Amino acid sequence: MILGLLAAPLEIPRAHAASNLDTNLVLAKKAIENVAPMESLNKPNFENDSLVLAPEGFLSKPLVAETQITVARTTVKPLPKSSVSTKTAVVKVKLANDGRNHFAYGYCTFYVASRRTIPWFGNAGTWLTGARGAGFATGVMPQVNAIIVTSESRWGHVGIVESLNEDGTITISEMNYSGFAHITTRTISTSYGAIKGYIY
Repeated sequence: MILGLLAAPLEIPRAHAASNLDTNLVLAKKAIENVAPMESLNKPNFENDSLVLAPEGFLSKPLVAETQITVARTTVKPLPKSSVSTKTAVVKVKLANDGRNHFAYGYCTFYVASRRTIPWFGNAGTWLTGARGAGFATGVMPQVNAIIVTSESRWGHVGIVESLNEDGTITISEMNYSGFAHITTRTISTSYGAIKGYIY
């Protein structure tokens, strides 16, 4: 009898806890449905639904098979790396004689300094750096009257761009290319590999 009384109180809280749990689940379900209503918590019934199926075998194909990839193959011709014309023509150019030229007579630097005001010093190969330091604009596109700087000798070489030609070449005038103190002109490609840049 004592055992029966001791056992009975233990069963009541368990039943009470189970009913509280059921109540809590119902309240939680209602709260969720109010926030995001759900049509049904049961498994969907496909018998009454009309489904549109993909064509047979379509979904089993790999994605790559559905895309045709074409690779365009083009042939790129390399730019010429040598001058177009190495023939030189002797020209007569009036050189400035106003005392502003501080380069030695007969060299390419002397010729260019007779055509343009050059405030810097040094061999032709250093002229791009000297020009930038003096505030001159430099670049890789030729312009008429621009100074062309090349690496055609161990000290570099400079000349003046006289014209831009329709065939993608430029004509330059220079001194000491074909002989000491000789002023000549020459036509070269704008993609000539020895060109280091231009001073404007």
